[in-house]
Amino acid sequence: GLGLVQGDKTMLEQLINKADGMIPDEDKYMPDHWQELVDALAAAKDVMADGDAMEEDIQPVAEALLNAILAQRFKADKSILDDLINKAEGINLDGYTAESVATFRTALANAQAVMADNSLSEDDQATVDDAVAALTAAMDGLTAGGAPETTDKPEATDKPETSQKPEATQKPENKVPQTGDNSGLMLWLTAGLASLGGAVSVFLKKKRQ
Repeated sequence: GLGLVQGDKTMLEQLINKADGMIPDEDKYMPDHWQELVDALAAAKDVMADGDAMEEDIQPVAEALLNAILAQRFKADKSILDDLINKAEGINLDGYTAESVATFRTALANAQAVMADNSLSEDDQATVDDAVAALTAAMDGLTAGGAPETTDKPEATDKPETSQKPEATQKPENKVPQTGDNSGLMLWLTAGLASLGGAVSVFLKKKRQ
């Protein structure tokens, strides 16, 4: 033979394994450079399968595959945002103040826009986290006191007042003799007897005349 030595494919094999592990998770990666990875992986596998591949054959494809792997960016993690939006969309907004509902709707619309933005990578995670924080705060900030509640409140407060007032005024009148201590009761009886005695004596005087 010519004494040519096959190139070392150890690094290439490791890179292929790494790239192969990424392929099933395509939906987690940004689409921008994904095709580069697919193409570089295919080229690397061709060289890997070539038993006669020399170092100068291996080096370029290994480098291309490494660069393609490094170029990949995870999409921003929107799992929490997704769950939160689903919860928010299920909230019945009846009975909350207009102001708190307006804040909530703004935060929800922003969260939905962030959710739909496929250009956000892991580098933009703060944008997603901010949307989560704003929507969470808006959900917590929903304040009771909308139209249905304010119309009920006067009725609720009027009823006890009107029903209690007559009772409150009647009770003392009916129960004067029974309220207070014994001395109060004695005073009442004495006063009653005195007036009764006075009336009897006047009556008797008139009769005598």
